[in-house]
Amino acid sequence: MERIAASSSRVFWTLRRKVAAGLFLLPIGLAADVAWELSRPRVVECHALPQPFAARRSSQQAVFTARVLLSGNLWPRSARPVPYGYPRDYWALAMVGEHYWGLPWWNRKIVLLTMYAQAESPLHRGEDFFVEGNHWPGGIARLLPIFELRCTRTCPLKNAEIDLQVLREGPPRSGVRILGYTYQRNSPGWQTVPNARVFLRANSSQISATSDQRGIYDLDGLPPGTYFVDRTDADGRIVPGILCGWGMLHSGDIRECDVPVP
Repeated sequence: MERIAASSSRVFWTLRRKVAAGLFLLPIGLAADVAWELSRPRVVECHALPQPFAARRSSQQAVFTARVLLSGNLWPRSARPVPYGYPRDYWALAMVGEHYWGLPWWNRKIVLLTMYAQAESPLHRGEDFFVEGNHWPGGIARLLPIFELRCTRTCPLKNAEIDLQVLREGPPRSGVRILGYTYQRNSPGWQTVPNARVFLRANSSQISATSDQRGIYDLDGLPPGTYFVDRTDADGRIVPGILCGWGMLHSGDIRECDVPVP
């Protein structure tokens, strides 16, 4: 009888049935892992946005442009914040446009974007975005095209000219690159200002630049060193105060400093 039972067990668990059971359990495991990750509160702090980049920063990073197809809230407003952190609050289903790196080879068309709670969702349906996302840190859900946007350079595509320019041109061949927008604030946001002067101090010397018709100034091939971007008044004269400052920058470094025009 024992031999018959063992033989029946081997017949029952054939390779085909093992594969079928694995295929049945895989989506259940993926769904459970995604649900757990979405509901898990986490303390997320953004002290400063990352600087522009021209090469991949980590194996978790994905960079692409995308159009938002659907977006919404994951949880009711009354469900947050919890005492020890924030759950992911916003989601968006998006269609990929231009892909730079980080998407899985088997899916470079549709992605799911998530973001931790903030004042309001920046992910508006029908809008095009420049996306810097990060794969979820653990579990089998990291195999899916789901990307977290918190503390990245993700922004509407119309505001991503600097990011796209740096990506197209690649890392500086030599020296330091400093660039940014010259802009004025208006309601409800800001607008670029062309032909505006920008002043930098590099070690003991002063460097000036003028923004182009897009409102972007670009200083490339600067020698390594310490740099400061000065404030100016309505007449374009330098006034006390520093907009941006960096310690020792090395060849290949890229920094952005957006300069308000009085």
